[in-house]
Amino acid sequence: MWAISFVVLTATGVFPIAASLTFLAIVSAIAVLNQVRTLVAHLWENEGDAMSITDQYLDSVNVPPPGLLAEIWAPVGLRYHALHHLLPGLPYHALPEAHRRLTGELGDGSSYHHANYSTLSGLIVNLVKACRKAVRG
Repeated sequence: MWAISFVVLTATGVFPIAASLTFLAIVSAIAVLNQVRTLVAHLWENEGDAMSITDQYLDSVNVPPPGLLAEIWAPVGLRYHALHHLLPGLPYHALPEAHRRLTGELGDGSSYHHANYSTLSGLIVNLVKACRKAVRG
């Protein structure tokens, strides 16, 4: 009903075509960004086997601060997605403090640090490489 109403109101001139196209462009961009965010939340390296909690954690992604862009494209639930898999009962509002404490206590070589990434672009590159590898067989 929503889509039909939108088309009819645009076709009859109630909604100006320029405004409708702008609206559709914005909605499309948001939908694409949301799909990319969802795809990069995991590394997708498992072939369907049972996974331990550590494996689930290492297949997930944290994008912790600093980084203003990460706060926009990855709100708390996605910014600490791997930590959420490690501590699923911890409320989202407590994840930043838990991350801060863990990074302060654990050495750089710990498994915890292997799930931390700094940029969306780096995660997209990893995802594209993994897809190419999967296609090649």
